Amino acid sequence: MPSIDYSLKEMKLAPFNESLNNLLSKEIISELKNYCFKDTKSQKASKSKSKKVNEPLSTFSQNKLSNFIEETRRTNTIRLKNNDEILEEIINILNNVRVFYNVANGKESAKSKKTKSAGKNKTKQNPLIEIDENDKDKLLIFILLNTVLYSSNISEDLYQIDLFDKLLLNKSLYESLGSLGHNSDNILKETSLLNALLSKGYLSNKKLQLNDNSLELFVSDFLNGKQISEHLMLNEFKGNLYYNKEKFEETITWLFRLYLLTEFLNSNQKIKDEKIDKTAIQKKLTTSQNRVEKFINKIIDASEKAQYKVKELKRNLEKDEVIKTKPAKRVKKSESTKTKIKKKKKN
Repeated sequence: MPSIDYSLKEMKLAPFNESLNNLLSKEIISELKNYCFKDTKSQKASKSKSKKVNEPLSTFSQNKLSNFIEETRRTNTIRLKNNDEILEEIINILNNVRVFYNVANGKESAKSKKTKSAGKNKTKQNPLIEIDENDKDKLLIFILLNTVLYSSNISEDLYQIDLFDKLLLNKSLYESLGSLGHNSDNILKETSLLNALLSKGYLSNKKLQLNDNSLELFVSDFLNGKQISEHLMLNEFKGNLYYNKEKFEETITWLFRLYLLTEFLNSNQKIKDEKIDKTAIQKKLTTSQNRVEKFINKIIDASEKAQYKVKELKRNLEKDEVIKTKPAKRVKKSESTKTKIKKKKKN
């Protein structure tokens, strides 16, 4: 049975959680999915009379979003930007997601055709780009929550606060994901994943830099935090700290998926369908994607070699970085080589 304190907290947050459930309704999430993930050519061919195709949020959705922002503001937990700023930020992110997935999926389908024409029937799915319906729901929920609850606040300390616990978000998300048709057996895992991802601040972290020599730092930061520890089921056995293999690989893929989007957002800023150079974006995206795929493979390879032990994983990545950054040994010149050099100088 819930404690009296919990029941009082639930009553106090009831309007907030109701506004969140209204925002994450099937109608609004379907509208956003249709805008972000449907092919833009087919959308232009079948324009809706009620809403222009280049508007990610209808008036109805904007009202629900404004209501959620106001209820968040009333909780007095965090200071927010004004409603128009938050709305503009969300629209900009959704526009970028729309372009990102249209360009990326165009590239993937072209690659798929080449593979089939070469006589290969099986095409390997790219988890960074090709996501299923449930993952699309989670990505859109992440964008809405991250932009309203996290990126609206200037302080980086906010990422250390467990807002899921403070605002009883697990309860709201469980109900919302259920109404979207998600399997009840998976919903707890999905809310845990969203909590872990939101705690890392992606899509709002402008300083994030990744290269071959920063993977160990990236993974160390990734493994640091209550939400991540709980999601990865970190447990100690015989002096070693272990993590869950499947959850680790899924979360790493999600983090890099968000990293790609963050990089895309930072490089394109405000974007509109009619003003984009798809060829240039495709080239940039291919370069970023290849680099990120290489990072994922390195981390997963290091993870397998570490047998899912935290210390061993960090050590393996650190070793790999040291090998890469270690300067090449100077080869001593033999006496015969030295004599030849002297002769050349004399001549």
